[in-house]
Amino acid sequence: MWSNGKRDHHQIALTFDDGPNEPYTSQVLNILGQYGVKATFFLIGQNVRHYPEVCLRIMAEGHLLGNHSYYHRKSLCLRLGKTIAQELELTRQTIYEYTGFEVKLFRPPYGFRTPWLMRTAQNLGYSVITWDNMTRDWKADRPAEQIVQAVLILRTKRGTKALSHQKFNKMLQTVATK
Repeated sequence: MWSNGKRDHHQIALTFDDGPNEPYTSQVLNILGQYGVKATFFLIGQNVRHYPEVCLRIMAEGHLLGNHSYYHRKSLCLRLGKTIAQELELTRQTIYEYTGFEVKLFRPPYGFRTPWLMRTAQNLGYSVITWDNMTRDWKADRPAEQIVQAVLILRTKRGTKALSHQKFNKMLQTVATK
């Protein structure tokens, strides 16, 4: 399981969950493209069926795709291994059907993990990716500046240099306000 990269590298991995969702995913892609930034998009299988053209765009623009389950249920982690495997496989097949891309990354819905969910995902060949910084960017009343600061403060707490690169800060601010 990965929740962070090497702490001695001054990098931030941008990830976006629960998509594709329109018009938001396209807005994020426009901003990322404007700044030349790559990200990983953890996709929900049923959303892939609704917006296959957006999935193709994500790939065409050089971003990574990951599996975020088919239905995005909180209870996925409580299911039996066979049920978990079926849902992850359905999502994998759906993403492959619409994009031709074989996903190798999995992010559990809501970050909820159990030993059998982790074992099942790993047995299916997935690298499980979580996070170490929750920006709560989905909250409608959360100001963009708080989201940006949540990213930058984490880097300071971890003993790495806070990003001061103006271009990246502006890009974060732009993504946070969309």
